[in-house]
Amino acid sequence: MKTPQFWYPTYVTPNAAHNDHLPWWGYGLVPLAHIYHLGAKIHQKLHTPGPAPLPTLCVGNIVAGGAGKTPVALALMKLILQSGMAQNPAFLTRGFGRHPTDGQTILKLSSALLSVPDFDPYIYGDEACLLARSAAVYITAQRGKGAAQAREDGCDFLILDDGLQNYELNYMAAFCVVDGAMGLGNGRLIPAGPLRQRLEDALSRINAFVMVGEDQTGLTPFLTQYRPVLQAQRRVTMENFNPAAYVGFCGLGMPQKFHQTLKSLHVDLLDFFPYPDHYAYTDQDIDFLMEFAMARQARLVTTEKDWVKLSGKNFAGTKLAELCDVVKLEIDFDAQTQGDILKILQDCGAAQFQTNGSAL
Repeated sequence: MKTPQFWYPTYVTPNAAHNDHLPWWGYGLVPLAHIYHLGAKIHQKLHTPGPAPLPTLCVGNIVAGGAGKTPVALALMKLILQSGMAQNPAFLTRGFGRHPTDGQTILKLSSALLSVPDFDPYIYGDEACLLARSAAVYITAQRGKGAAQAREDGCDFLILDDGLQNYELNYMAAFCVVDGAMGLGNGRLIPAGPLRQRLEDALSRINAFVMVGEDQTGLTPFLTQYRPVLQAQRRVTMENFNPAAYVGFCGLGMPQKFHQTLKSLHVDLLDFFPYPDHYAYTDQDIDFLMEFAMARQARLVTTEKDWVKLSGKNFAGTKLAELCDVVKLEIDFDAQTQGDILKILQDCGAAQFQTNGSAL
């Protein structure tokens, strides 16, 4: 799915009337948004969360598309390991974009599997492949069973990826990730807007917001009325950058964000091809991209999330290696924010874990 542009107007005042942020034909989507809201409330009522079998931090968001959950989850995992809060932490995720899925199987992905000769990234999903570089990843639609398996395997802490709208587990704490450039969009529910859940419905499960990058929509004062806002800095790097012309491509919920990132890196961009989020590239896609770039004496450039799907062994995508460069997005927390994060986790139930103070 590609994110509709009207979901994110150029500027949205947090408490502005919704009427100003829909095209005329968008009002036909408002009744569908009410139906979506009703369905979400029924879904929540039908589920009674059970206790998580080990300390669990949920990293989620309330908008559809890329708010930056995966890089935030990776940064939090790094902090938890450095602080000594856990010795054998792991990720728990549904594994969006993977196939085939049966809803029952629990997959476990480790960094060692990423380099085996017949590794197929599409079995696990792109985000799981990124997470596995830092810690083991349990992949299942049944989060309760996945958490139980992690505990059985000796894990002592879980980061639950994208779990705010999942009601299987009562996790220890939850951080809601907000993209500083996009905010909460027009403030409407899907399909009239990007919200997967109304803020007031999510607040009871949120301990803090994580603002990724500079707050360009003025949302911080609004959010701080309800919960602390933790600031996260984006660090963007491009491997093997050279002055050649480039053709960009990505499969993201908000491909325009990657397009803007390339501009900020001063990449000489000849053309740009957006694909749907979690897109499964075909041999035909790869051949087209390569031929398009080579005909213009250009190189290709994509995201790290897309590259993990294209660099698997025995895939046609591996021939891209000599022609494609990769942009990496990492999240940094300053010392004050690191301390705030660890304090929130300790106050929420992780006080039994000793921290060595090196990350503070």
